[in-house]
Amino acid sequence: MADWAVNDQVFAGRITPRHGQLEIPAGARGFLFLDGRYEGPVGPGRHKVPRSAQVVMARAGEMEVELTASDLFTADPLPLQAKSRAAIVIDNEELFLQNLMLDRAELTRDDLAEISSAAVRPALEQALAQRTADSLIADAAFCSEAAGPARRLLDSSLQRFGLAAARFEVLEISHPALQNLQDQNGELALLEKEVDQSQRRVELWSKMLKAANSMELEESRSKGEMAAFLAEIDKEKLLRDEEVADLERSLADKREDHRLARTHLIKRLELEQEAERSKLDLLHRLEREKLQTAHGIQQELERHRAAHEMRIEKSKAGLEILNQMKAAKAERQRESESFSLEQMKERLAAFSQAAAEALIAVSEPEKAEHLRKLEEMRIKSGMTKDQLIGLAAETSPETAAIIKELYERLLTRKDEENWD
Repeated sequence: MADWAVNDQVFAGRITPRHGQLEIPAGARGFLFLDGRYEGPVGPGRHKVPRSAQVVMARAGEMEVELTASDLFTADPLPLQAKSRAAIVIDNEELFLQNLMLDRAELTRDDLAEISSAAVRPALEQALAQRTADSLIADAAFCSEAAGPARRLLDSSLQRFGLAAARFEVLEISHPALQNLQDQNGELALLEKEVDQSQRRVELWSKMLKAANSMELEESRSKGEMAAFLAEIDKEKLLRDEEVADLERSLADKREDHRLARTHLIKRLELEQEAERSKLDLLHRLEREKLQTAHGIQQELERHRAAHEMRIEKSKAGLEILNQMKAAKAERQRESESFSLEQMKERLAAFSQAAAEALIAVSEPEKAEHLRKLEEMRIKSGMTKDQLIGLAAETSPETAAIIKELYERLLTRKDEENWD
């Protein structure tokens, strides 16, 4: 019995051969590892291998995977779903083993579908973003056109895993309402053709009734003349073969009572005309119903679009509020940091003053006096002119007056120098 069986759900798996015996079934291939080192590929059949061997088993051929991508938006926008199919094969065994199977016990069909779906999604998004839902309905070639760019992205993405897409196709682009609308439009197109044909058949029966009433049919008695007459009046070939044959038989009737035959023919033509009119009325009713259904579906699509646009607007509004909240928080942070810095400056100044006063208090008298003068100089260096004058006035009004006069002279001299 083989150590690993080819099946529809697993693309590759890691095994440890039993008792140094390895059997690889048809449709599979193995990749042999000894002590963690890759030794090379192994083909189908029975093989003896060291007991420490490990083998990565994989399908020799391709595996088909179904890919689904949802919430792909058209330019309208309308959320659509894309279904596609890819056939995946191993293209480079070393990249496959190193980048995909290094830490995996197995690689399943679902794993391949996940990898492939992520690869083709950007191409499908770009293709659909340039089209409206209505244009997709009218374009049967869209799937084949979208498959090219998606295939190129898929090949590029799979390459680093040592894989390749042997085949790729976009199966359908759908939305429940859009698909329904496509079906309705297809049925309407067929119905319109049938309505048009029925309308022309009604007109044809009217022409034939007119001919019967005007004795034209009775004058065409020979088979050749009747065939030519019917061919002339039915140039569009609206009559079915059995209808033409039946009319020819009726017109070729050699009965003595031509008046009775003509009456029967007229009656039959009237019945045919009435039946065709009834059919036309029914087709018109069906056409109206289909149009109403299509209109309802179109309204549903519009609701989907409106709901999506509303979600977008809400997202934009939410993002704007979030940005405003972030800006307000940043502003509060800056204000807090600025306030903290001012507080720190005040605290450092208070600490510096307290430290100087404490140092003066514990120093010897001579050193204390020297430190006191230095502290006074430090404090005065940060004072304004008016603060210095005010401080001098507290001890000596005369000194304050002299300081003020000196400042005024200095300012006057600076003004003169600037003027010159």
